[in-house]
Amino acid sequence: MKIASPFLMAVLFAITPYFIGAQTNVNSKIDEVTVYLEGAVVERSGTVNLKAGPNELRFSGITQYIYPNSLQAAGGDNYVITSVSFQIDRDAQAQYPANIEAKRDSLDDAQFDQRAKAALRETFHEELMLLQQNRSINGNQNVLLVEDIEEMADFYRERIKEIKYKILELEDEEQDLVMLISRLQRELQDFNANRPRNVGEIIVKLDAKKAGSVKLEVSYYVTQAGWVPTYDLRSKNTDSPVELTFRAKVRQSTDNDWDNVKLNLSSGNPSIGGNPPALSPWYLYLQEAYGQGRNRMSKRNGYYMGNGADEYSEDKYKEEISSTYASELGNMAMVNERLISTEFNLTVPYDIPSSNQFQEVQMQTISLSADYRHFAVPKLNTDAYLTADVVNWQQYSLLPGEASIYFEGDYVGTSYIDPYQTTDTLQLSMGRDPGVIIDHEQIKEFCKTSTFGGRKTTTKAHKITVMNTRPTPVTLRLEDQLPLTTDEDITIEATELSGGQHDLETGKVTWDLELAPGESKEIIISFTVKYPRKKPIANL
Repeated sequence: MKIASPFLMAVLFAITPYFIGAQTNVNSKIDEVTVYLEGAVVERSGTVNLKAGPNELRFSGITQYIYPNSLQAAGGDNYVITSVSFQIDRDAQAQYPANIEAKRDSLDDAQFDQRAKAALRETFHEELMLLQQNRSINGNQNVLLVEDIEEMADFYRERIKEIKYKILELEDEEQDLVMLISRLQRELQDFNANRPRNVGEIIVKLDAKKAGSVKLEVSYYVTQAGWVPTYDLRSKNTDSPVELTFRAKVRQSTDNDWDNVKLNLSSGNPSIGGNPPALSPWYLYLQEAYGQGRNRMSKRNGYYMGNGADEYSEDKYKEEISSTYASELGNMAMVNERLISTEFNLTVPYDIPSSNQFQEVQMQTISLSADYRHFAVPKLNTDAYLTADVVNWQQYSLLPGEASIYFEGDYVGTSYIDPYQTTDTLQLSMGRDPGVIIDHEQIKEFCKTSTFGGRKTTTKAHKITVMNTRPTPVTLRLEDQLPLTTDEDITIEATELSGGQHDLETGKVTWDLELAPGESKEIIISFTVKYPRKKPIANL
């Protein structure tokens, strides 16, 4: 075999990097994150010096929770990206402390010793019980000598003392083992919670037209993140608007801290497939044709479908690109209304550590004009609830979420905002108002049952007393109800409703009251029920 000349070897070494590509580690950082209700898109960038020709760039220290199909890299005028891939960086895998396996062995030994000592202690308890059950002195001879009695007493005394001492000794040793087991378990739990995770790397291959320094950007979707909306509702009094503060609680556990990043929050959910469902032919069959238990239909969405009904498939998420408008609400976020989702672009950077703990982010504060009124159902609860009716609320891109309520400077409780209702008015609950006092009592002298012929008549009557102790007028809606029936043998008749509106279909009775400061009013609701004497009526 001939050996190549030194000149030829030098040429080969010089041209080899051009064909295999120059491998370069990119020092990158996270610039921007778009967090969805579940998951997030992370945008990372780094500046690198490219060599003319093929280049292989490695973004190291990447979270292992990447959805590989979501990887993207931005191209430039002076280079063409040929591939983007993700892999676990085997060279950067975490080295576990050498004492962890020893701790696990110590935990196993301590747990075994604890079980062994518990078994031995139980054996001593059984022996003690056996001795106590056989303390009577019996013998073949009718008369026992004093020496024999003393000898047996000494034996019982010494053995019982020895057993009890052993039990106490074992209990102390078991307690020490319990403390040791607890400490080892706590140390292992702390290690598992904070142990180094798998580290990934993104490999970008590109072909550069010429050498130079460029800024390269990559983005990817991660699963270990999300956010939930939350609100504060504040009102000074019933003459003031409702101040709604829209907040977000953001969490992430991607093993990469998000330090000083531009944060966007989207109401979309990429984990849900983007393909719409497709209808299949809907066939009807007679039940008798298949028999009970042989129906080959499957029930979906309340309908029975034939065997040809296909499950709709789910595609990976594709970000919406249609934008209808963007407007600024408050000074903390820009609202970008997309075709099928809403995106909030926060105007200040945030730090979100990888702790899976919620970090609160304020997005916008809105002043809502509202009409206040009180609401009560005394039959179920004698508290009056203050509500605020808001119109034209659809423009604020609200999402369902829990709200903390503050009225007249005090925290009064929590409520829930549901913007996915079909009414033009959004009703916000401002909590219980102790300034409106309500009493609901049965009028016993009116409640009676009588019999005439073959039918019984039962009368029920209640009195509702309301009082406004506030220094301002109050609008109060009261609700109660009369029973309903579908039995022709039962008749129900309202005898007194004090001007309430009776809905015959639902049985609901409604009163809209205006109460001046210090004013009180009484409402009587009574009704009679007639039914066959020999058929007792239920639920009356």
